[in-house]
Amino acid sequence: MTVILAILSAVLLLLFLALLALALNRIRRSLERIRLTAAKIVWGVAAIDRQTALLEGQVPPLRRGLEALATGADGLTANLRSLNNRLPPGAPGRTAP
Repeated sequence: MTVILAILSAVLLLLFLALLALALNRIRRSLERIRLTAAKIVWGVAAIDRQTALLEGQVPPLRRGLEALATGADGLTANLRSLNNRLPPGAPGRTAP
């Protein structure tokens, strides 16, 4: 009886180890797919970083240009308000003050 229990225990241990190996192999494959996906994401982020690095030097001049444009737009707004106020009431294109 002891020999049968020992053999049965050995068979069950081998079955457990085989199932454990299969489960670990599935986990390994899943982690490999995750690694490949993460590598693609890292590659994409690095590509974006390389492409946008050229813009860093262009931002200050662009900002100055936009600020000048906004200042000019303020002056234009004042001129258009002045012209609007000179139009007689009911004239085409006149807006309410």
